[in-house]
Amino acid sequence: MSKLGAGIREYMMDIVSKENVLSDEPMNKHTTFQVGGKADTFITVDTYEQLSKIIVFLRRLEEDYFILGNGSNLLVGDKGYDGVVIHLGKDFQKIETDGNKITFGAAVLLSKAANVAAKNSLTGMEFASGIPGSIGGAVVMNAGAYGGEMNRIITSVKVMNIEGDVMTLDNA
Repeated sequence: MSKLGAGIREYMMDIVSKENVLSDEPMNKHTTFQVGGKADTFITVDTYEQLSKIIVFLRRLEEDYFILGNGSNLLVGDKGYDGVVIHLGKDFQKIETDGNKITFGAAVLLSKAANVAAKNSLTGMEFASGIPGSIGGAVVMNAGAYGGEMNRIITSVKVMNIEGDVMTLDNA
């Protein structure tokens, strides 16, 4: 049974909608290894504003949270996660092309990003086509393979700090 109180859960539902807040969600549905116990609370955020509000709220409550990408290489214990798992939805899956520049949301799969780059005759992402992760995780860990790395193709990233503020960082 979920440890978060009904009032807390209702507040989060006001931010993201009722159907985007799940209790005791089996994490095996959200990991590529298909293992793991239940997350106390599983919430899908569709916008930066929703993510910011949820993070600020959870930090104020001193509630543990984890931001989930594709669930690649993620092992969740059989006892589950005693906190809030935040899944990145709609706005984080956007792809925008502009000439020789492509902007990917953090939740875009690397394989999809590599395909979009190829269809736009842009090179540099070929190495990513076989990596089973998302852009956000790849950027954080500087994913690479076959001589390519994320830091060689990124010009800037939009990030959110723990206070919920969004900023853009250049590659330097």
